[in-house]
Amino acid sequence: MKIEFVGDSAGFTAISKDWESLEERAGGHLFQNHRFLNSWLQTTGDGEKSRPAVVLGWDGERLMAVFPGCLMRSGVPFLTWMGGLNIVDYGDILFDRNASISADAFLDIVFSLLRKKLGFHLYYLHNVRRDARAFNYFERNFTHYRDEVAPFVTLVGDFESYLDSLRKFRKNMRSDTLRQMKRISSLGAFEFHIVKAQQNDDPAFPGAVDAVEAFVAQKRRQFEETGVAGTLTRPGYDEFYRVEASENPHAHISCLTLDGKIIAVHFGYLYGDRFYYLMPAYDPSYAKYSPGRVLTYFLLEHCYSRGVQVFDFALGAEPYKYEWTADQVEESSFIGGGILGKFLVLALKGKKALSRRLSAVGKERIPRGASQEAKDVMH
Repeated sequence: MKIEFVGDSAGFTAISKDWESLEERAGGHLFQNHRFLNSWLQTTGDGEKSRPAVVLGWDGERLMAVFPGCLMRSGVPFLTWMGGLNIVDYGDILFDRNASISADAFLDIVFSLLRKKLGFHLYYLHNVRRDARAFNYFERNFTHYRDEVAPFVTLVGDFESYLDSLRKFRKNMRSDTLRQMKRISSLGAFEFHIVKAQQNDDPAFPGAVDAVEAFVAQKRRQFEETGVAGTLTRPGYDEFYRVEASENPHAHISCLTLDGKIIAVHFGYLYGDRFYYLMPAYDPSYAKYSPGRVLTYFLLEHCYSRGVQVFDFALGAEPYKYEWTADQVEESSFIGGGILGKFLVLALKGKKALSRRLSAVGKERIPRGASQEAKDVMH
Protein backbone atom coordinates (compact mmCIF):
# COMPACT_ATOMS: atom_id res chain seq x y z
CA MET A 1 0.00 0.00 0.00
CA LYS A 2 1.28 3.46 -0.94
CA ILE A 3 0.89 6.01 1.86
CA GLU A 4 0.32 9.74 1.35
CA PHE A 5 0.16 12.61 3.86
CA VAL A 6 -2.15 15.58 3.24
CA GLY A 7 -1.32 18.59 5.38
CA ASP A 8 -3.10 21.57 3.83
CA SER A 9 -6.57 22.71 2.82
CA ALA A 10 -5.90 22.62 -0.93
CA GLY A 11 -4.72 19.02 -0.78
CA PHE A 12 -7.76 18.03 1.26
CA THR A 13 -10.18 19.63 -1.19
CA ALA A 14 -8.42 18.02 -4.18
CA ILE A 15 -9.00 14.48 -2.91
CA SER A 16 -12.80 14.79 -2.84
CA LYS A 17 -13.74 12.40 -5.69
CA ASP A 18 -11.52 9.54 -4.53
CA TRP A 19 -12.62 10.08 -0.93
CA GLU A 20 -16.32 10.02 -1.83
CA SER A 21 -15.80 6.83 -3.82
CA LEU A 22 -14.23 5.23 -0.76
CA GLU A 23 -17.17 6.42 1.38
CA GLU A 24 -19.55 4.41 -0.80
CA ARG A 25 -17.43 1.27 -0.49
CA ALA A 26 -16.43 1.60 3.16
CA GLY A 27 -19.84 2.45 4.59
CA GLY A 28 -18.67 5.10 7.05
CA HIS A 29 -20.74 7.55 9.03
CA LEU A 30 -21.71 11.10 8.14
CA PHE A 31 -18.81 12.41 10.24
CA GLN A 32 -16.32 11.00 7.72
CA ASN A 33 -18.18 12.54 4.75
CA HIS A 34 -15.77 14.67 2.69
CA ARG A 35 -18.27 17.45 1.96
CA PHE A 36 -19.16 17.72 5.65
CA LEU A 37 -15.51 17.91 6.73
CA ASN A 38 -14.50 20.27 3.93
CA SER A 39 -17.27 22.69 4.90
CA TRP A 40 -15.95 22.64 8.45
CA LEU A 41 -12.37 23.21 7.31
CA GLN A 42 -13.24 26.11 5.02
CA THR A 43 -15.55 27.92 7.47
CA THR A 44 -14.03 27.26 10.90
CA GLY A 45 -10.47 26.07 10.24
CA ASP A 46 -8.84 29.41 11.03
CA GLY A 47 -11.06 30.05 14.04
CA GLU A 48 -10.28 26.61 15.43
CA LYS A 49 -6.53 27.04 14.68
CA SER A 50 -6.51 23.78 12.78
CA ARG A 51 -5.05 22.28 9.64
CA PRO A 52 -5.39 18.87 7.99
CA ALA A 53 -3.25 15.94 9.12
CA VAL A 54 -4.81 13.31 6.87
CA VAL A 55 -3.19 10.02 5.90
CA LEU A 56 -4.28 8.21 2.72
CA GLY A 57 -3.64 4.60 1.74
CA TRP A 58 -3.63 3.68 -1.97
CA ASP A 59 -3.63 0.33 -3.70
CA GLY A 60 -2.51 1.35 -7.15
CA GLU A 61 -4.74 4.23 -8.27
CA ARG A 62 -7.55 3.36 -5.87
CA LEU A 63 -7.95 5.02 -2.48
CA MET A 64 -8.48 2.25 0.07
CA ALA A 65 -7.95 3.85 3.50
CA VAL A 66 -8.22 7.27 5.13
CA PHE A 67 -7.20 8.51 8.55
CA PRO A 68 -9.14 11.82 8.71
CA GLY A 69 -7.03 13.77 11.18
CA CYS A 70 -6.32 17.42 11.86
CA LEU A 71 -3.82 19.27 14.00
CA MET A 72 -5.28 21.81 16.42
CA ARG A 73 -3.28 24.48 18.22
CA SER A 74 -5.35 25.45 21.21
CA GLY A 75 -2.69 25.70 23.91
CA VAL A 76 -0.59 22.54 23.51
CA PRO A 77 -0.88 21.28 19.90
CA PHE A 78 -2.79 18.03 19.62
CA LEU A 79 -4.05 15.77 16.87
CA THR A 80 -7.72 14.88 16.67
CA TRP A 81 -10.35 14.00 14.07
CA MET A 82 -10.90 16.28 11.12
CA GLY A 83 -13.96 18.24 12.18
CA GLY A 84 -12.48 19.15 15.55
CA LEU A 85 -14.12 18.65 18.92
CA ASN A 86 -17.58 20.08 18.26
CA ILE A 87 -19.23 18.30 15.33
CA VAL A 88 -17.74 14.78 15.20
CA ASP A 89 -20.10 12.53 17.13
CA TYR A 90 -18.50 9.33 15.76
CA GLY A 91 -14.77 9.30 15.06
CA ASP A 92 -13.28 6.60 12.86
CA ILE A 93 -11.16 5.82 9.81
CA LEU A 94 -12.50 4.96 6.36
CA PHE A 95 -11.27 1.55 5.22
CA ASP A 96 -12.07 -0.71 2.27
CA ARG A 97 -12.23 -4.35 3.43
CA ASN A 98 -10.48 -5.38 0.19
CA ALA A 99 -7.35 -3.37 1.02
CA SER A 100 -3.99 -5.10 0.68
CA ILE A 101 -3.23 -4.66 4.41
CA SER A 102 -5.33 -4.80 7.58
CA ALA A 103 -6.85 -1.77 9.26
CA ASP A 104 -4.52 -2.24 12.25
CA ALA A 105 -1.47 -2.36 9.97
CA PHE A 106 -2.67 0.83 8.30
CA LEU A 107 -3.04 2.56 11.67
CA ASP A 108 0.47 1.48 12.69
CA ILE A 109 1.76 3.20 9.56
CA VAL A 110 -0.45 6.24 10.19
CA PHE A 111 0.93 7.02 13.64
CA SER A 112 4.50 6.30 12.62
CA LEU A 113 4.13 8.76 9.74
CA LEU A 114 2.39 11.39 11.86
CA ARG A 115 5.25 11.34 14.38
CA LYS A 116 7.71 11.99 11.55
CA LYS A 117 5.61 14.69 9.88
CA LEU A 118 4.39 16.55 12.95
CA GLY A 119 6.96 15.81 15.59
CA PHE A 120 5.75 14.96 19.09
CA HIS A 121 2.10 15.75 19.67
CA LEU A 122 -0.74 14.66 21.87
CA TYR A 123 -3.48 12.58 20.29
CA TYR A 124 -7.10 12.99 21.34
CA LEU A 125 -9.29 10.58 19.38
CA HIS A 126 -12.78 11.13 20.72
CA ASN A 127 -16.19 9.50 20.34
CA VAL A 128 -15.10 6.18 18.87
CA ARG A 129 -18.05 3.78 18.69
CA ARG A 130 -17.58 0.23 19.94
CA ASP A 131 -18.37 -0.98 16.42
CA ALA A 132 -15.92 1.42 14.77
CA ARG A 133 -13.16 0.05 12.59
CA ALA A 134 -10.51 1.71 14.74
CA PHE A 135 -11.95 0.96 18.20
CA ASN A 136 -9.95 -2.19 19.05
CA TYR A 137 -6.72 -0.60 17.86
CA PHE A 138 -7.19 2.45 20.10
CA GLU A 139 -8.20 0.33 23.06
CA ARG A 140 -4.95 -1.63 22.78
CA ASN A 141 -2.60 1.23 21.99
CA PHE A 142 -3.99 4.39 23.62
CA THR A 143 -5.14 5.41 27.08
CA HIS A 144 -8.86 5.32 27.72
CA TYR A 145 -10.26 8.67 28.87
CA ARG A 146 -14.06 8.69 29.00
CA ASP A 147 -17.22 6.93 27.78
CA GLU A 148 -20.38 8.26 26.15
CA VAL A 149 -23.50 6.78 24.59
CA ALA A 150 -25.53 7.44 21.45
CA PRO A 151 -29.22 6.40 21.46
CA PHE A 152 -30.86 5.20 18.24
CA VAL A 153 -34.06 3.70 16.88
CA THR A 154 -34.03 0.76 14.46
CA LEU A 155 -36.97 1.44 12.16
CA VAL A 156 -38.65 -1.93 11.73
CA GLY A 157 -42.31 -2.66 11.09
CA ASP A 158 -44.56 0.35 10.54
CA PHE A 159 -44.89 3.74 12.16
CA GLU A 160 -48.19 3.00 13.90
CA SER A 161 -46.79 -0.12 15.58
CA TYR A 162 -43.73 1.86 16.63
CA LEU A 163 -45.91 4.55 18.23
CA ASP A 164 -47.79 1.90 20.17
CA SER A 165 -44.47 0.54 21.49
CA LEU A 166 -43.62 3.90 23.04
CA ARG A 167 -45.96 3.17 25.96
CA LYS A 168 -43.14 1.32 27.68
CA PHE A 169 -41.10 4.56 27.82
CA ARG A 170 -43.89 7.02 28.53
CA LYS A 171 -47.44 5.81 29.05
CA ASN A 172 -49.22 8.60 27.20
CA MET A 173 -46.46 9.52 24.75
CA ARG A 174 -48.58 9.19 21.63
CA SER A 175 -51.74 10.83 22.97
CA ASP A 176 -49.78 13.66 24.62
CA THR A 177 -47.91 14.43 21.40
CA LEU A 178 -51.10 14.42 19.31
CA ARG A 179 -52.75 16.66 21.91
CA GLN A 180 -49.90 19.16 21.59
CA MET A 181 -50.30 19.15 17.80
CA LYS A 182 -53.99 19.92 18.24
CA ARG A 183 -53.20 22.76 20.64
CA ILE A 184 -50.75 24.34 18.19
CA SER A 185 -53.22 23.89 15.31
CA SER A 186 -55.81 25.84 17.28
CA LEU A 187 -53.54 28.90 17.05
CA GLY A 188 -53.47 29.02 13.24
CA ALA A 189 -52.25 27.21 10.13
CA PHE A 190 -49.81 24.62 11.48
CA GLU A 191 -47.52 22.68 9.09
CA PHE A 192 -44.49 20.39 8.99
CA HIS A 193 -42.03 21.02 6.15
CA ILE A 194 -39.02 19.27 4.68
CA VAL A 195 -37.03 22.29 3.55
CA LYS A 196 -35.61 22.49 0.04
CA ALA A 197 -32.18 23.91 -0.74
CA GLN A 198 -33.69 26.67 -2.88
CA GLN A 199 -36.43 29.08 -1.87
CA ASN A 200 -39.85 28.13 -3.26
CA ASP A 201 -42.02 30.58 -5.15
CA ASP A 202 -44.66 30.10 -2.46
CA PRO A 203 -43.79 32.64 0.27
CA ALA A 204 -45.57 30.45 2.85
CA PHE A 205 -43.15 27.59 2.19
CA PRO A 206 -39.76 28.17 3.88
CA GLY A 207 -36.51 27.68 1.99
CA ALA A 208 -33.12 26.68 3.37
CA VAL A 209 -32.01 30.28 3.90
CA ASP A 210 -35.05 31.11 6.02
CA ALA A 211 -34.83 27.87 7.99
CA VAL A 212 -31.12 28.18 8.76
CA GLU A 213 -31.46 31.79 9.86
CA ALA A 214 -34.34 30.80 12.16
CA PHE A 215 -32.28 27.87 13.44
CA VAL A 216 -29.28 30.11 14.23
CA ALA A 217 -31.44 32.75 15.93
CA GLN A 218 -33.34 30.19 18.02
CA LYS A 219 -30.16 28.42 19.12
CA ARG A 220 -28.46 31.66 20.09
CA ARG A 221 -31.50 32.77 22.07
CA GLN A 222 -31.44 29.41 23.85
CA PHE A 223 -27.76 29.87 24.73
CA GLU A 224 -28.42 33.39 26.03
CA GLU A 225 -31.32 32.29 28.22
CA THR A 226 -29.62 29.21 29.66
CA GLY A 227 -26.11 30.63 29.92
CA VAL A 228 -24.78 27.45 28.30
CA ALA A 229 -22.36 28.06 25.43
CA GLY A 230 -22.93 25.93 22.34
CA THR A 231 -21.28 25.27 19.01
CA LEU A 232 -22.89 28.28 17.34
CA THR A 233 -21.16 30.64 19.77
CA ARG A 234 -17.79 29.69 18.22
CA PRO A 235 -16.35 31.53 15.20
CA GLY A 236 -17.47 30.27 11.82
CA TYR A 237 -20.06 27.71 12.87
CA ASP A 238 -23.07 29.74 11.72
CA GLU A 239 -21.44 29.90 8.29
CA PHE A 240 -20.69 26.16 8.45
CA TYR A 241 -24.40 25.38 8.73
CA ARG A 242 -25.28 27.86 5.97
CA VAL A 243 -22.75 26.24 3.61
CA GLU A 244 -23.90 22.73 4.49
CA ALA A 245 -27.55 23.65 3.91
CA SER A 246 -26.82 24.89 0.39
CA GLU A 247 -24.02 22.55 -0.73
CA ASN A 248 -24.20 19.17 1.03
CA PRO A 249 -26.84 16.94 -0.60
CA HIS A 250 -27.01 14.87 2.61
CA ALA A 251 -28.15 17.85 4.71
CA HIS A 252 -31.76 17.41 5.86
CA ILE A 253 -33.55 20.46 7.24
CA SER A 254 -37.10 20.43 8.54
CA CYS A 255 -39.29 22.84 10.40
CA LEU A 256 -42.68 23.54 11.95
CA THR A 257 -44.51 26.68 10.86
CA LEU A 258 -47.48 28.50 12.36
CA ASP A 259 -49.17 30.90 9.93
CA GLY A 260 -45.91 30.84 7.96
CA LYS A 261 -43.70 31.64 10.96
CA ILE A 262 -40.97 29.11 11.75
CA ILE A 263 -41.42 27.98 15.35
CA ALA A 264 -39.06 24.96 15.37
CA VAL A 265 -36.20 23.73 13.18
CA HIS A 266 -34.13 20.60 12.96
CA PHE A 267 -30.77 20.54 11.17
CA GLY A 268 -29.72 16.96 10.50
CA TYR A 269 -28.58 14.63 7.76
CA LEU A 270 -29.92 11.73 5.74
CA TYR A 271 -26.77 9.81 4.87
CA GLY A 272 -27.04 6.33 3.42
CA ASP A 273 -29.76 4.43 5.26
CA ARG A 274 -29.35 6.45 8.46
CA PHE A 275 -31.02 9.66 9.62
CA TYR A 276 -28.89 11.77 11.98
CA TYR A 277 -30.91 13.79 14.50
CA LEU A 278 -28.30 16.40 15.39
CA MET A 279 -29.40 20.00 16.03
CA PRO A 280 -32.98 20.81 17.09
CA ALA A 281 -34.05 24.34 17.91
CA TYR A 282 -37.35 26.03 18.70
CA ASP A 283 -38.86 29.39 19.56
CA PRO A 284 -39.11 29.38 23.39
CA SER A 285 -42.36 31.35 23.11
CA TYR A 286 -43.97 28.04 22.12
CA ALA A 287 -42.20 25.82 24.65
CA LYS A 288 -45.44 24.85 26.40
CA TYR A 289 -46.55 23.12 23.19
CA SER A 290 -43.51 20.78 23.13
CA PRO A 291 -42.41 21.79 19.60
CA GLY A 292 -39.24 19.71 19.80
CA ARG A 293 -41.17 16.54 20.57
CA VAL A 294 -43.73 17.28 17.87
CA LEU A 295 -40.99 17.85 15.30
CA THR A 296 -39.31 14.57 16.30
CA TYR A 297 -42.66 12.78 15.81
CA PHE A 298 -42.95 14.13 12.27
CA LEU A 299 -39.32 13.27 11.48
CA LEU A 300 -39.76 9.67 12.62
CA GLU A 301 -42.91 9.37 10.54
CA HIS A 302 -41.02 10.81 7.56
CA CYS A 303 -38.15 8.34 8.01
CA TYR A 304 -40.55 5.40 8.15
CA SER A 305 -42.15 6.57 4.91
CA ARG A 306 -38.72 6.87 3.23
CA GLY A 307 -37.56 3.41 4.23
CA VAL A 308 -34.76 4.73 6.43
CA GLN A 309 -33.29 1.95 8.57
CA VAL A 310 -31.89 3.85 11.58
CA PHE A 311 -33.00 7.04 13.31
CA ASP A 312 -29.79 8.08 15.04
CA PHE A 313 -30.04 10.46 18.00
CA ALA A 314 -26.22 10.68 17.96
CA LEU A 315 -23.98 11.58 20.88
CA GLY A 316 -25.53 12.31 24.26
CA ALA A 317 -27.78 10.67 26.85
CA GLU A 318 -30.33 13.49 27.07
CA PRO A 319 -33.50 12.19 28.79
CA TYR A 320 -35.87 13.21 25.97
CA LYS A 321 -34.16 10.72 23.61
CA TYR A 322 -35.19 7.84 25.85
CA GLU A 323 -38.84 8.72 25.36
CA TRP A 324 -38.35 7.32 21.85
CA THR A 325 -35.98 4.38 22.37
CA ALA A 326 -34.09 2.20 24.83
CA ASP A 327 -31.34 1.27 22.37
CA GLN A 328 -27.93 2.89 22.43
CA VAL A 329 -24.35 2.28 21.34
CA GLU A 330 -21.39 2.94 23.62
CA GLU A 331 -18.40 4.95 22.51
CA SER A 332 -15.10 5.92 24.07
CA SER A 333 -12.48 8.63 23.79
CA PHE A 334 -8.74 7.92 23.85
CA ILE A 335 -5.61 9.94 24.53
CA GLY A 336 -2.14 9.13 23.23
CA GLY A 337 1.25 10.78 23.39
CA GLY A 338 3.44 8.70 25.66
CA ILE A 339 4.02 9.89 29.22
CA LEU A 340 2.55 13.34 28.52
CA GLY A 341 -0.66 11.75 27.28
CA LYS A 342 -0.95 9.58 30.39
CA PHE A 343 -0.40 12.61 32.64
CA LEU A 344 -3.09 14.47 30.73
CA VAL A 345 -5.58 11.64 31.31
CA LEU A 346 -4.83 11.62 35.03
CA ALA A 347 -5.16 15.40 35.22
CA LEU A 348 -8.48 15.44 33.35
CA LYS A 349 -9.94 12.60 35.39
CA GLY A 350 -8.74 14.27 38.59
CA LYS A 351 -10.34 17.55 37.56
CA LYS A 352 -13.67 15.82 36.88
CA ALA A 353 -13.56 14.00 40.22
CA LEU A 354 -12.77 17.26 42.06
CA SER A 355 -15.64 19.01 40.25
CA ARG A 356 -18.07 16.28 41.35
CA ARG A 357 -16.90 16.53 44.98
CA LEU A 358 -17.20 20.32 45.03
CA SER A 359 -20.65 20.09 43.48
CA ALA A 360 -21.80 17.66 46.17
CA VAL A 361 -20.41 19.87 48.94
CA GLY A 362 -22.09 22.90 47.40
CA LYS A 363 -25.48 21.21 47.35
CA GLU A 364 -25.14 20.25 51.00
CA ARG A 365 -24.20 23.76 52.13
CA ILE A 366 -26.61 25.86 50.07
CA PRO A 367 -29.75 26.50 52.13
CA ARG A 368 -33.07 25.44 50.70
CA GLY A 369 -34.54 28.16 48.54
CA ALA A 370 -31.17 29.83 47.91
CA SER A 371 -30.83 31.87 44.77
CA GLN A 372 -29.35 30.56 41.55
CA GLU A 373 -26.58 33.13 41.95
CA ALA A 374 -25.59 31.51 45.26
CA LYS A 375 -25.56 28.08 43.66
CA ASP A 376 -23.35 29.35 40.86
CA VAL A 377 -20.87 30.81 43.32
CA MET A 378 -20.69 27.60 45.30
CA HIS A 379 -20.13 25.54 42.16
